[in-house]
Amino acid sequence: MKKSHDLHPLPLTKTLLSLLFINGAIIVFQLTFLKNRLPPVVPLLFGKPQGEEQLVPKLYLTAPPLTSSIIALINTALIKSITNHFLKYVLLGLMLTATVLSTITVIKIVLLVGYI
Repeated sequence: MKKSHDLHPLPLTKTLLSLLFINGAIIVFQLTFLKNRLPPVVPLLFGKPQGEEQLVPKLYLTAPPLTSSIIALINTALIKSITNHFLKYVLLGLMLTATVLSTITVIKIVLLVGYI
């Protein structure tokens, strides 16, 4: 009989590959399709005051997916090294959240300033 607190094994490899694929696809999409459709500078630094302080070169738009890929790789290494199942699920959720938020950020910026 299965205990109620048993957890299913984490789909870690499939999740990591999916997240890296999504982030890589966003980067490739930016560097190929959007290369000529974005202005030379885009608003990325939303924590700064409105105006020119928010603007960065359009190549910096690859920073959110790159950051979420690094988070996914670090969290995967942590998941493999710890034994606490709850913490593993929290780290997996953080990986998913980072990718979703970076994707939303890039899409909103492209829709704001892009010529699509």
